[in-house]
Amino acid sequence: MNEKLEIVKSELNTTTEIKDIWENPVVKFLSQFIPIPTGADSAIGKAFEIHQRKKQEQLFEIILEDDTITIDDVNDVDCIMEFSKTMEVVSRLIRNDKIKYLASLLKNSIKDKKRNIDEFEEWLSKFSTLSVREIELLNLLYETENQNMIKDNNGQIVFNRNESWKAFMNEAKSLYELNESDIISRMLGIMRTGFCICEWKANLSDTGIVVYTAPEYRDMLSKIQ
Repeated sequence: MNEKLEIVKSELNTTTEIKDIWENPVVKFLSQFIPIPTGADSAIGKAFEIHQRKKQEQLFEIILEDDTITIDDVNDVDCIMEFSKTMEVVSRLIRNDKIKYLASLLKNSIKDKKRNIDEFEEWLSKFSTLSVREIELLNLLYETENQNMIKDNNGQIVFNRNESWKAFMNEAKSLYELNESDIISRMLGIMRTGFCICEWKANLSDTGIVVYTAPEYRDMLSKIQ
């Protein structure tokens, strides 16, 4: 009896929380094409349904929070497919931490009238494979690069790869309690996405590798911030 009562309470609370967002005209329109999860008639089934709906709610809230996305914006097949693919990724998330990034990526694609569908699909696929810690490590590397800018031989402002990598290693060791080998291993794993590049240092007096963010990552980052 207590278990059933807790389920009812949880369902009532969830219904109250998501009522407004599910009544949004854009959400109502998209709901015609995007399946809404339903759980089995059991405690774990209901809990699963609530968890999935909360993730969808969070995605919609971020995309629609400033009212810049309208039904006219989403009323085309490409946009509906982008929503559907993003929902598929969100449905597989164990944690909700990545939803804000996925929502920003989707929102920026919708708002871009000259959007590149292939680019969106590639970034969505690559980003979905990253763990939250991998995302944080990539962003930390990006931030340290921006803090170590120099002029190249052509007078262009670029980041100092060696100094940025050293600064990143020191910061990552402190923040994540990882040793140098662990950090290198994780960064090499992130290379699968193409968001960072690894090179051997050319200086014979300073052997080893240096990892730095790829232009593709910087392009994508502008769409998820």
